[in-house]
Amino acid sequence: MKSYQAGTVFALLAALWNASVGILSKDIFQYDIPPVSVAFYKCLLALLVLSVLIVCDRNKLNQVAQLAKSLPQIIACSFCGIFVLYFFETKAYEFTTVSMVVFVLLGTSAVTSFAFSSYLLKEGKNLHQIAGLCIALMGLGIMYWSNLQQGHPQGIVLAGIAGGGYGLFLVLVKKFNFDATIALLWWLLAFGCLFLLGPFLASGPTLPALRMYPSLLVLALLPTIGGFYCTTKALTLLDASKVQVIELSEPLFASLLAFIFLREVLQVNEATGGILILFAIYISNRSFEYVIARENGIAPLRDDSNG
Repeated sequence: MKSYQAGTVFALLAALWNASVGILSKDIFQYDIPPVSVAFYKCLLALLVLSVLIVCDRNKLNQVAQLAKSLPQIIACSFCGIFVLYFFETKAYEFTTVSMVVFVLLGTSAVTSFAFSSYLLKEGKNLHQIAGLCIALMGLGIMYWSNLQQGHPQGIVLAGIAGGGYGLFLVLVKKFNFDATIALLWWLLAFGCLFLLGPFLASGPTLPALRMYPSLLVLALLPTIGGFYCTTKALTLLDASKVQVIELSEPLFASLLAFIFLREVLQVNEATGGILILFAIYISNRSFEYVIARENGIAPLRDDSNG
């Protein structure tokens, strides 16, 4: 019981830390720094912090060295999960609300994972997962239409690209059989910095002002390192499907934080689309949990006694 409660707390903390990306990014935007610079500095600061931790731990240093043999696979994962996610997500916050970005990113990552897991992992899909895909597409369509009516669909498109990259990243990590370790995160961030360096230099790089460092440091520590740690810790205490369902609270946290600090409120159509996306992912994960339970002989069988 204690492990379940602890796992739930870690999963909720991961969702909360990840939900803080939007408000922290928008806070930094007020200093007239380009979104790509925010993404680059966030990645660089997180890499520097991890480097200090790894240098002080011989075991982690050895893990980093061992992963060097998988560099081509790590580069592919870093491009999708760091560069595409960080670059396009941060850019999306420039055009639309925090809640919209998080909901669309979550929905498109689910759709992308569905598509690429079928192709790259040869995973079969059941009726619940197909229904979840259709509902997620409906939710995304409603949110895009709502923003199109308001005359600024750029944020939705950018968030969709970010979600697509993240969804492919999740599939690639599973395909390459990578364990979620600090060493892997270090490599991902290292190549992420290299990928982001080009757009960063092209944008006319400037050093961040001293007053920006607190927000940049929190942005690097909480979502990037803290979110990763809490998710992996939760996975050691709970089933993966339970962790995924609990972390669906992320857009709810994001909406709450955006309202408190930015006074951003979802419109009715946007909220409807967001609810559909959450419901779609929920039923897909519940379906996955049921299949695993049946394979272990513990799922309840349907009662056919009434015909």
